[in-house]
Amino acid sequence: MPSPTPVPDVNELLARLVDGTREVLGERVVAVYLLGSFAAGHFDRHSDVDFLVALEDDVPADRLADLQALHGRLFEGDSAWSRRLDGSYIPRPILRRADPKRTPLLYLDNGSRKLVRSLHCNRHVIRWMAREQGIALFGPSPEQLIDPVPRAALRREMGEDMVLWAAEIEGDPAMLDSQHDQPYTVLGYCRMLATLETGEVLSKDQAARWAKGALDPRWHGLIDRASALRGDPALGVRQPADPADLALTRAFIDDALSRASRVG
Repeated sequence: MPSPTPVPDVNELLARLVDGTREVLGERVVAVYLLGSFAAGHFDRHSDVDFLVALEDDVPADRLADLQALHGRLFEGDSAWSRRLDGSYIPRPILRRADPKRTPLLYLDNGSRKLVRSLHCNRHVIRWMAREQGIALFGPSPEQLIDPVPRAALRREMGEDMVLWAAEIEGDPAMLDSQHDQPYTVLGYCRMLATLETGEVLSKDQAARWAKGALDPRWHGLIDRASALRGDPALGVRQPADPADLALTRAFIDDALSRASRVG
């Protein structure tokens, strides 16, 4: 496998992921893609290592334990990047185009060593990122497996996500109350707004820059502080969010929803 990133430890981790996945699942593995900020070239020391494994069909029950064991071994690697893997195992038909059944997929969250069933990657935004920015670590180019994602569908998904996330926060205000969750939410809404208005998926840093150019200047300080607080989630979740920024974040969400309704 060629070196897909400038970071040797990440390249080694990805090579172990590709080799291990193929050893466990054999010919079921159609392709393995690098996604996200590493694929787009906008990574930093806080980035996830986003991946997607395309399969002929779902992971069979008799292979799941071995696949879980593989991710346990990867998690125990010497590099801190070993704890940053984030991605899913997706059957080829579900990867190809929108899945109306919204099938939960085997998903590995950043910071976890265990795959769980989740809708996290069965979404337009993941298909767009894979097709438009993905790097093939094994198998054919993503354009051969994924249909173009209509911009209207991507925008609609972002608008729905903005409303759902706001409803979750309203139902559980404690979701914002840490130095990880509060800035994560600010940058998340910057990303969703940017996708809604541009029809493309930007990194957190790109979205923050876009937001400072497109949104009211009263949000610039909040966005700058959110960018500065990006870091180790394990540390951030232990520290309460700044009360003033909590209030500003709630107002920012309201303003983002208002802007989204006008765009939609």
